[in-house]
Amino acid sequence: MVFVVPANGNVAFHAPITGFPVERSDLDLAVLEIGALSTAGIHLPALPVTFASIPDGSSVLTIGFPAPEIMGLSIDPQGNYVGGQFF
Repeated sequence: MVFVVPANGNVAFHAPITGFPVERSDLDLAVLEIGALSTAGIHLPALPVTFASIPDGSSVLTIGFPAPEIMGLSIDPQGNYVGGQFF
């Protein structure tokens, strides 16, 4: 399950993980494929990934995630996320 919190706001949306096209334990990195987000109209844009060298001065994005505070989750009998409280 992937959670998206637009504009770091108070509402989180979720999507299922559908695949792992890249797993690099030597780099502590995985690239995830995700399904549709749970709410129509909410989108997570694709992010290009490369392992090739890039020219000095190129614009890049680095991502690091601290552990979120999750106060509670609700899961249905099939293991699907149905609600919860974050932060």
